[in-house]
Amino acid sequence: MRTMSVSNSADPRSLQSIDPVPIKAAKAEITASHRETMDRPSNSDQAESGQEAANARTAVYHELAIIEITLPLAPLQFSIEPKDWAKLTAKRHSTGFQGLEWTIVISKGIRTVFPYCSFGFKRHHLKKPNSSRKRPLFSCLAYCRFEDCKVEAKVTLESLNTLSAKLVLDNRPARHYAGDRKSRPVRASDRTTLGERLQTEKPRAMHVRDVGALSEAVFVSGCRDLAPPVSVLKNVSYDVRKSRRLHHNEIQSLERMLKLPTNDTSVLKNVLLRPKGVMLWSLRGIQIYQERCKEDIVYLDATGSLLRSQKSNPPFYIYELVVRHPKKGGSPLPVATYITCDHTTASVTYFLMSFVTDVKRSHGHRVVPLMVMCDGSQVLMQSISFAFANRGLTDILAVYFRIATGKAVKTDWQVPVLHRCLSHIMKNAKEMCKKHAPQCYALAMHIFGHS
Repeated sequence: MRTMSVSNSADPRSLQSIDPVPIKAAKAEITASHRETMDRPSNSDQAESGQEAANARTAVYHELAIIEITLPLAPLQFSIEPKDWAKLTAKRHSTGFQGLEWTIVISKGIRTVFPYCSFGFKRHHLKKPNSSRKRPLFSCLAYCRFEDCKVEAKVTLESLNTLSAKLVLDNRPARHYAGDRKSRPVRASDRTTLGERLQTEKPRAMHVRDVGALSEAVFVSGCRDLAPPVSVLKNVSYDVRKSRRLHHNEIQSLERMLKLPTNDTSVLKNVLLRPKGVMLWSLRGIQIYQERCKEDIVYLDATGSLLRSQKSNPPFYIYELVVRHPKKGGSPLPVATYITCDHTTASVTYFLMSFVTDVKRSHGHRVVPLMVMCDGSQVLMQSISFAFANRGLTDILAVYFRIATGKAVKTDWQVPVLHRCLSHIMKNAKEMCKKHAPQCYALAMHIFGHS
């Protein structure tokens, strides 16, 4: 076990009071202890269950990897921003603040002088404006939220002239398990600020960037007040999007969005009530499709892993029409999206025909893609045939047969190439070989691969 000591420097607000050398040594020993514990032979043969063996390994890991932070003996000082204090006092009642905004202001101040514990708050007290009692203008009690960490703190504010608060920590050292992570709940203004950031950044990317911005000492301590977990960020992002709806009901909100003035960046094109569905594309997406489909492959695929299935409704699938990026190595470009719970040929055909109609309306003529690739689903192949060739799948196959046998007519060459994805074909072949020829699986797959 390594000890990280905090000394009382001349400037208590300085974050350099922790010696980085023992921190790096402690981090290295934690990693070595974790690796040693994981490589140690398990007693699972003697334990009653595998879970008991896992709990035993966890107990050993916690015993070896404990971060101990020695607290400064002298009180620490931090300043409160005047604008923050003005917002708090605007919503005060007799002897306290309304809401939880005060916890955000105080915890932000504590982090400037002691950022290694994630503090929660028990209670606070405000001195009455005309009171003659000798007591601080503001005081509160805080405690560390880490398991088995007994650190408690008292914050007091004596004068409104400087807004300098005093932080007194008890003399017990802070003890954090190396694998433990704690962060304060995201509330009040913090939730609003995070929500604004999450409108232009993904939760996981934001979390990784915030963790990377932590100092070495704070990272080792396990305090993640400035880097909330991904699950919290996802909830905040969802709450912000939900609050911006035009109506609390999703369908009615989408219908109201359809009535708003449109521009080149508007993507919502159609909302279906029964069965539920949404169609999305933009004028810029139409332009990209028109440029790429004449010389490259257009892909149509469906996935159901992006939306949670609901017991009362059929599963939702996302159908996307995608073209390749014009630059090598660039990400594929989705030009049209369809979210629906109706997985029929009529539904997908309606989506493709609506998109094709908008393309024709935008460019004045019908644009036929050179080649369309799908996973081999009958629904997708039938829909592609109807939307892009104005004929059924059987007629498409007849056209391909005439071309292959040298009997094609002029109109046959205007039909796009319908191509099945080879990876999906081999996946289906793998399942068939495992089911019907398990004893000769390798030979069966060899025959499929060379046929």
